[in-house]
Amino acid sequence: MKKLQKKFQKNKMNRVPRHWVKFIGGKPPTFEELYHIIRSNLEEYFNLVKLPNPKRAYIKRLMYYAIAYLQITNGLRASEAIFAMKEFLTKGNKKFKMLAEKSNKERWVLVAEPLVSMAPMLKTYLDTLKNINRGNYKEFLRYNMGINPHTLRYVFIKKAVKKIGAEDTMVYMGYKDFKHLLEYYRTIRSEERLEELINEIINIE
Repeated sequence: MKKLQKKFQKNKMNRVPRHWVKFIGGKPPTFEELYHIIRSNLEEYFNLVKLPNPKRAYIKRLMYYAIAYLQITNGLRASEAIFAMKEFLTKGNKKFKMLAEKSNKERWVLVAEPLVSMAPMLKTYLDTLKNINRGNYKEFLRYNMGINPHTLRYVFIKKAVKKIGAEDTMVYMGYKDFKHLLEYYRTIRSEERLEELINEIINIE
């Protein structure tokens, strides 16, 4: 019994990456926090896979984090990010158009570094990518980061609206109409105003 418990604990520890973090039940993550975690893990597993005879688990985690990186840097839905990764690795374009899932409108996808430099190695593991779907990708993010894939889309929208405005964000992301994005915008503004109110309250002398 003790041997089984030790084996379970060892396997459990092996499944936890160095930059493992949980956001469930805590403060909502920011774009910067999630970007740093995803990129750190992406680079870490890329270096591990470069070693001779890499573990299959490392290869799969590398591909999951590559998809997450593409998702957070473009504000894609989970299924869009998986499709976009396949498009990038099979066709090699760093900038391309695809149809947004719900609106069926065209939107741009821009592939940033370090994914561009990692592409030659990632291409050798296309078979691993073919076995990744929205369900197991969602489970991977939930277990490893404590988030839903849509969190990556939300933090991107929040940052984009602040930087380039709601109208340009709507066009870039392929929204059919302004109504859906307006709900995001209202949520963002209400969060900001609530923070301002709380700061005013706690700073009263």
